[in-house]
Amino acid sequence: MNVNDFEKLLEQVLTLLIQQHVSSNQAAEALMDSHQGRQKRIALINKLSGFKLKDVIASAGHINFLTEWEAIAYIFEEQSSP
Repeated sequence: MNVNDFEKLLEQVLTLLIQQHVSSNQAAEALMDSHQGRQKRIALINKLSGFKLKDVIASAGHINFLTEWEAIAYIFEEQSSP
């Protein structure tokens, strides 16, 4: 899994959660648009699911996953910048 795969996975999870809470496609799109960026999307996942994503991942045995992913994403973004 690479950085973009994780970002896509976050977006898919968030899309499913939003569909459970919002009946309008326009409202769902507006909500997604207003929560751009990894941290904002993780925060919205936490609010909509009632669980902290970090805790869910940790309970699966991947305690440092989000922290490590942040570090990897930062390096990837730094290398991608001109």
